[in-house]
Amino acid sequence: MNGPTRSFIGSALFGLFVGASPQAFADFQGFTTEGPLFGELAVGNASIVVKTVTGTIEDNIHKIKLQDDLYHNELIGTHEESATEITFLDDTIISLGPESSIVLDEFVYDPDPSKSSFVVTITEGALRFTSGVLPSDSYKIHTPVATIGIRGTVIDLVVSRETQNDGTVRTSLDLSVIEGEADLINCDGDVTHVPTGLSSRIMGSSAECFKASEPGPRPAEVSANFRVRDGLLN
Repeated sequence: MNGPTRSFIGSALFGLFVGASPQAFADFQGFTTEGPLFGELAVGNASIVVKTVTGTIEDNIHKIKLQDDLYHNELIGTHEESATEITFLDDTIISLGPESSIVLDEFVYDPDPSKSSFVVTITEGALRFTSGVLPSDSYKIHTPVATIGIRGTVIDLVVSRETQNDGTVRTSLDLSVIEGEADLINCDGDVTHVPTGLSSRIMGSSAECFKASEPGPRPAEVSANFRVRDGLLN
């Protein structure tokens, strides 16, 4: 489904928008009540698309174009020298740099804030996450080596993967907090608090788990990664 018209389906069918009518949420950001692609729920749209960006739902792969709807459970991937920006119903904005991939795991926008939830997984690449109007504790970002909780935040993430000689995949995660605060929680449950203006790195694999580094200045190579993304999106 293309163009500026975005689709919407009622909350009762998927249990994602509890306590509000389909039309109420349709009115929220100009959605219609047309049926969604592949039987999934539209949770946002592609507000910027640069070169090749793809979406995958249940093995159905399609090329994403400007203003296309994006769906619950959809895998979004950018190709080489490509980028995208996604705007969600709650005004959350996610921007992806080249060769990045995320899954839109869960989106619950509820009149009762305690029931709201926004969960995404980034498996590889560079991402900027700007939180929307949901309560801060509603947001969770999963990565292969850690989970990130945010507090009214703009954060940058870089996830890199490298296959070792023994066949295991070593993953590194760099978290930089631009505004607000974030908690970096590793696979052992250790929490590293990262305040505004600082960064932390964590590494891990299927065979081991590491504690995050103490927060400090953002590494130069991470800044370079985001200059590439910003150059494509701006």
